[in-house]
Amino acid sequence: MHCAMMALTQIRYQMLGVVVLVSLVAQTEVVIASDYISTFNRSSFPAGFIFGTASASYQYEGAAKEGGRGPSIWDYFTHKYPERIADGSNGDVATDFYHKYKGDVGIMKEMGMDAFRFSISWSRLLPKGKLSLGVNNEGIKFYNSLIDELLSNVKALQKGKIGITLVSHWMVPYSNSVADKNAAMRAIDFMFGCAKEWCPHWPKGIDEVNNSTLTLEEALKDPMRINYYYHHLRYLKKAIE
Repeated sequence: MHCAMMALTQIRYQMLGVVVLVSLVAQTEVVIASDYISTFNRSSFPAGFIFGTASASYQYEGAAKEGGRGPSIWDYFTHKYPERIADGSNGDVATDFYHKYKGDVGIMKEMGMDAFRFSISWSRLLPKGKLSLGVNNEGIKFYNSLIDELLSNVKALQKGKIGITLVSHWMVPYSNSVADKNAAMRAIDFMFGCAKEWCPHWPKGIDEVNNSTLTLEEALKDPMRINYYYHHLRYLKKAIE
């Protein structure tokens, strides 16, 4: 995932270079990008535009071994195969949102954002992967505090609307046991069934929005990811049925 993000960033920089080049060719006067950035704010968008931000638990929470959180598949992958990550990094600390969420929510409010899409770490709520092995109350307390902070700061901007988080976003607890895979299927059945009444319309899945981040040739070299997506789609199909 991190490699794909870095590749995407490189492409964006390349495209930016093309835009700047075209701009310089078309004009005799050099225009500095910062001139535009300094005036770029919420008022740059029409009134009905939803101005928001998004992230996912592994990408920003950090606190990988704090608050009762258990290991996820990405913790396992990045620690066992650091050479497969472009810079060898992992999500142990990330942007430390777990400790800094109040300040980050304040920044979102200051920027005038209307929406914040976040995901809930399965490994933080069910550190051992199964409901029968216990719920992490510290994890529940963290997400309750985050939601309370969001409501107290941006409720007026939301106009009473409720957003939904992602059930799973590359943060499945690490396990190879058949029993845990069956438990995962039951957990997803429960989550979809529980939310069905108050949220009849589901948005597009994150992977459908992002499209594929790997070529087929690259994907075939990553059997762990293929195995994960196979079971994820299998459980999702079962839950919908």
